Amino acid sequence: MLGCFRGIACAAYALIGVSACASDAASEADGQLRPQIGPFDGTLTIEPNPPHVGEHRVVITLDERGSEPHGSEPLEGANVKLSPWMPAHGHGSTDVEAIEEAPGVYVAQDVWLNMPGIWDLRVRVEADELGELTATFEIP
Repeated sequence: MLGCFRGIACAAYALIGVSACASDAASEADGQLRPQIGPFDGTLTIEPNPPHVGEHRVVITLDERGSEPHGSEPLEGANVKLSPWMPAHGHGSTDVEAIEEAPGVYVAQDVWLNMPGIWDLRVRVEADELGELTATFEIP
């Protein structure tokens, strides 16, 4: 009987741990793009916010990391593609081209997040150098 109780307690603890990991992953970003490759920084805003199952508009603001004292400059004239991805499921939804609406500001329309869960919004940047950045969101 004690072995059975320990097994149930371990299973419950494991479930709590998985939930905590998922929440931590989703709260890491808060719209901040985490650079994976390349000399770019940026922020990502998803509309509507909070995100839901369905269609979204995503605004990506990109900067080229510069050297002091100049800091960073808006990244203009890049090709930017947004790839929604669900790491836990190993699939995503359709990639969307982002259009530059102002210096360093790129907008992706019709971004579909088609189920609840943790989503990585992967941004691929093609400019003088290649770059990849990621923001993570959770859809309840």
